[in-house]
Amino acid sequence: MGERFLWEDTTLGNEALKDKFLRLYQICSCRTTMLRQGREWNNNLEWTWKIGWRMSLFDWEKHQEQELDMLLGRKTFNEEKEDTWVWKESDDSRFTVQVVYRVLNGEV
Repeated sequence: MGERFLWEDTTLGNEALKDKFLRLYQICSCRTTMLRQGREWNNNLEWTWKIGWRMSLFDWEKHQEQELDMLLGRKTFNEEKEDTWVWKESDDSRFTVQVVYRVLNGEV
């Protein structure tokens, strides 16, 4: 299975988490955390995300942290299913030259 970095993941939106939460990315203690490493089971047998900070957060940063937590809380994984590449511009998620041509010509 291809590993992905937590902060570079775009499956929760159109931009990477490091771009959406730039300040949090700048002060996180480990920017190279993989998706699988970034979470752990809590006492309620639920996945929680563990992101450490190099410094105490200001109130406005805590607000961003809450937003990040909410966004990550919607992230689910299927451990048995292998990661695959998906071409979002195509109806069947496959990359083709024809679809690229249509995208470049503004047809999609």
